[in-house]
Amino acid sequence: MPRFNHRRENLGYLRGFQMQFWNTGAIPSNLNAVGAALPGFGASLKREIKRHYPAWVELHPFGETLPYAHNRITVDPKRVDRYGVPMLHIDYRIGDNELKMAGHIYDTLEEVGKAAGIEWVHFRRGELDSNGSAIHEHGCCRMGDDPATSVADRNLRVHETANLYIISSAVFVTSGGGNPTLTIVALAHRLAEHLAATLR
Repeated sequence: MPRFNHRRENLGYLRGFQMQFWNTGAIPSNLNAVGAALPGFGASLKREIKRHYPAWVELHPFGETLPYAHNRITVDPKRVDRYGVPMLHIDYRIGDNELKMAGHIYDTLEEVGKAAGIEWVHFRRGELDSNGSAIHEHGCCRMGDDPATSVADRNLRVHETANLYIISSAVFVTSGGGNPTLTIVALAHRLAEHLAATLR
C-alpha cells in the first residue's frame, strides 16, 4: 500500500508510512508459523489451521523515523569482535513524532481490516518495535557538506579519506519511509559517472 498520508493534514506528526501485505499462509513452509500463532491443541489446532490456511495474510506497516541528532553509531571503546576489531555502539531512540505516527498506523490497520473482513489473530494496539525488526539501516554514515555532522560528502567520498567512497543506504539522512534499493542504485550510477569524469 503506497504511502498516502502526505495528502492529509492535521495528523499531528511529520512524514509518513507504507504497508506491505504478505500472503504468507499460502506458502507451505510457513505452515508452522501459522500453526504456532493459533490457539488449540491436537484435533482442535488442526481444525484451526485448516480454517486459516491458505487465507493467512500479514500486514506489515513501516514508518519513517525523523533524523534525530541523538541517533548515532559510534565505535564502542570497550567491546571488540572475535578478530579484535572494535564493535559498533548504537544509540537509537524514537520520539513523540513516531509514537503519534504509530497511533495513526493502528487506526489504518483497523480501517483496512474492517473493510477487508479480516479476522485478527495477532493484533495488539500499542505494540511498537522501537528499534525496527525488518529494516534497511540508514544514516550510519550520513552524507553532508559539514565533516562535523556527516561522514561522506555529496559525492559519497568519506570526508577524512580521499580514496574511500560509500555506496549504501548508510549515507541517507532518513529513509523516506520506503524501500531504498532504487535510490542506492541511482547514487551508485551517479558516483560511477563522477569517478569516470575524475579519471578523465
